[in-house]
Amino acid sequence: MNWRFTGLLAALSTALIFPSFALGAPADRFSPTPFIVFASSNARIGGYTPADIDSAYGVTPLHQAGLTGRGQRIGLIELDGVSVNDITKFDRAYNLPAASIRRIKVPGGSFSLKQQGETAMDIEWAHAMAPDAAIDVYLLKDTANENTFWNEAAQALHAAGANGDGAVSISWGVCGPASSSSVTRSALSNLAKRGITVFVSSGDYGALPGPRKDCGSSPDVAYPASDPSVVAVGGTTLSLNPDGTIANQSAWRLSGGGITSLPRPIWQVTPGLLAQEFRNAPDVSFDGDPQSGVTVIYKGKWEVAAGTSLGAPCWAGIWSLVQQHAAQSGKTLAAASPLVYSIGNSTAYAQVFDDITTGSNGKYRAGIGWDAVTGWGTPDASALATAVLAAPSS
Repeated sequence: MNWRFTGLLAALSTALIFPSFALGAPADRFSPTPFIVFASSNARIGGYTPADIDSAYGVTPLHQAGLTGRGQRIGLIELDGVSVNDITKFDRAYNLPAASIRRIKVPGGSFSLKQQGETAMDIEWAHAMAPDAAIDVYLLKDTANENTFWNEAAQALHAAGANGDGAVSISWGVCGPASSSSVTRSALSNLAKRGITVFVSSGDYGALPGPRKDCGSSPDVAYPASDPSVVAVGGTTLSLNPDGTIANQSAWRLSGGGITSLPRPIWQVTPGLLAQEFRNAPDVSFDGDPQSGVTVIYKGKWEVAAGTSLGAPCWAGIWSLVQQHAAQSGKTLAAASPLVYSIGNSTAYAQVFDDITTGSNGKYRAGIGWDAVTGWGTPDASALATAVLAAPSS
């Protein structure tokens, strides 16, 4: 693919990656932040297309085999609004079937949310990965009150379980967990026990959980990516060959990752962990650097965007294909977390993941096997679909 980023921003403005509802001081540790990063405007030619990403991450063979997410549901928990016209334009441009979208307002009633671009990208790219999966979009009303916010997030998670969403995506985070977020922690744990996987963007601030002015300067991982019940998704910088194969992939310098303040889940076992008693993140990764971003339709215009926000909905879409494949074999999968670590510690690792061994997030470096910047790496979706059927915890 020929890259033509005209006027690409070397340093993005705070307004693009930290919207106006960042409210807390460091002591508050509450600032719900979408992790989308825009690279440039009207740059369709410059960003990767669904066909590019499908080829890079092994999705194409699954689509060719008829695995398109039919019969699966994806849940997206969002903080901003979206125009259906944007989704329609994206689908038509890439010959995708019309998306089956249900918008669910939490806690209910009539309200509108300002468009920030996050929900548009999440819908477009979850749909690109799993074109025939239904998408439930849970729109949270209140980002200004901490207690209300976490109650709404928990309500959305419970609704996702009740609605049959097999994979859920969250592309936002706060500085860290608090007593008020315990209701959300409980909801996440409940979904994991039921075999429902929640993919969460690890953040776009490197080894910090968010901007210093809001989160301070102590290394940590944004919440809920730090939660022991989710799959945290970090970011890479992706370069492709003309035939769509990966030419090079390194850790994105702003990929969230490190040691969290929460306990390590029993499934997180690998020699590369930084601290055995605490949750380490991320678990996996995906293209996240806006300089190797994807095309998005936002407010009727082509944009190039990424951030770790891209990885969560794309992984949710890919996991829907994996679940469909398993269902055709008569199997119901457990949540992805233990399966990912089982595969990562097995001889299948090199076939299922592209191990990212170069780059850093300013504190931690990518390396052989699991690391605190890119986790196990990026997926070969086709190999992943095969490997999960043989994994002990499937």
